[in-house]
Amino acid sequence: MSVEVQSDIKPINDAPFPVTQIQYVKGGYMSVATTGIRDFIYPFLRATGMLVHVQANNTSYRLVSGVSNANWLAEPIAGYTHFQSVAATSWIINHNLGYNPTVAAFYVSGQIFGSLSYPTGGSCARLDFNQTYVGTGYCS
Repeated sequence: MSVEVQSDIKPINDAPFPVTQIQYVKGGYMSVATTGIRDFIYPFLRATGMLVHVQANNTSYRLVSGVSNANWLAEPIAGYTHFQSVAATSWIINHNLGYNPTVAAFYVSGQIFGSLSYPTGGSCARLDFNQTYVGTGYCS
């Protein structure tokens, strides 16, 4: 059963507690103690591309081409940093990571201002803005 939401989900009266816990978010990033706990994540909470960090061996794993335990692949501790030195409303980021990464965009001052990217293949991403920006895009 699904529940349709037309706006943000937030605590009532701006209460100082979270709306949910990360272990209940389908496909969300998780950090767990062991690979055994990683393998016990319920299949209905998994999504292809999901990233889980295992503290015991300090390794992150991504679900690739499916959601079974056989689909966990160790994630390289690499990413890509894109420097946008010419102001533009659309940044094309040629990262060559082999997957569609999460991209966070930062002003020159270091403050984050965006994190939504449009994958254009396993080696490129595009960020679109409503005005021109220079800054840095971090792919992970």
